[in-house]
Amino acid sequence: MTMSSGGLVSALKGVKGLQMLWIGWPGFEVAESDQPLIAKELKKQGCAPVFLPQYLTEGYYEGFSNNVLWPLFHSRAVPIEDTTKAQEQFFHYHAANQLFLKAVIQHANPSNDVIWVHDYHLMLLPKFIRDEWPQVKLGWFLHTPFPSSEIYRMLPFRQECLEGVLACNLVGFHIYDYQRHFKSACTRILAADVDVEHIGDTCVGTFPIGIDPEKFERTMQTEDTKAFIEEFQRQFKDQKVIVGIDRLDYIKGIP
Repeated sequence: MTMSSGGLVSALKGVKGLQMLWIGWPGFEVAESDQPLIAKELKKQGCAPVFLPQYLTEGYYEGFSNNVLWPLFHSRAVPIEDTTKAQEQFFHYHAANQLFLKAVIQHANPSNDVIWVHDYHLMLLPKFIRDEWPQVKLGWFLHTPFPSSEIYRMLPFRQECLEGVLACNLVGFHIYDYQRHFKSACTRILAADVDVEHIGDTCVGTFPIGIDPEKFERTMQTEDTKAFIEEFQRQFKDQKVIVGIDRLDYIKGIP
């Protein structure tokens, strides 16, 4: 059992000095009989699982999250066939966010804990939490772009997603453009009161996120890494090599 190597995980590994519990989906369907063992192993790593059945994963993760929100948030039109499926997929998205709520209620203490929700997969969760715990400290950070309001308005259930996020005390984005687009969407779709730093009672900010450079420096000094570099240099001697670290999909310009 290994931790994901994605950008979100890499970024949050740089957050130090806090006692944290990660609540998340393991990434695959787990038989009910195996769930106690998986939960026990994840607890050793400071994690708590949210187990999703396969049918829910298809509509929630592969459907509404990745076929509707992901392209739209990268300013690409959603394929018409995915738009027609959006209502059923949103039902699964809603149900999955409710399962995350149950896990948060099980593990968090609303009096002492700060609950930090991440990314477009969980836009409904903040409001669900706020309805249960009105006084809890709650934040949401988006690890992708946020599109212009003209593009965002094409999203089915656009109002529900905005209202879900605005239940937070603090909402964060990578750069100011994404923050500006979000504020514009809230103004045009929700007729929300917006000023420089707030949308209603919610504080909105820009927080450029990076990695833990010390971890990469330590890795560069390990014998395994040095041996890999030497082999790489030998294998590609006298050749020009272009190395990239990114997802190979159409969002990155690869058809």
